[in-house]
Amino acid sequence: MEQRAAGPGADEAPEGVDEIERIAREVDAPLLINLAEGGLTPLVSDARLQELGYAIALHTTDVFTRSALGALQAMCDVVGIEPADSPATPEGSAAAAAANCRRRSR
Repeated sequence: MEQRAAGPGADEAPEGVDEIERIAREVDAPLLINLAEGGLTPLVSDARLQELGYAIALHTTDVFTRSALGALQAMCDVVGIEPADSPATPEGSAAAAAANCRRRSR
């Protein structure tokens, strides 16, 4: 059985809270939203999304970022340093922070 999006544009990222709300009003189907830090869709709280009727909110980049930070902390623990002065944030990266850990441990 073929699965299709609920309507034209249903597979595109809403670029504002007004679009998120409009989709919730207009689409008569289970709603899923993909929230990626730094993505086109603004971050909206899970509580607000539930109020609007969204059944699933994907936070894939949040999970990945936290996993990367955990791995970074573990690597720095092994060499006995703190990664606090080079965190993996939008301004930096996990790879740059890991490289900094390696440099500082030598």
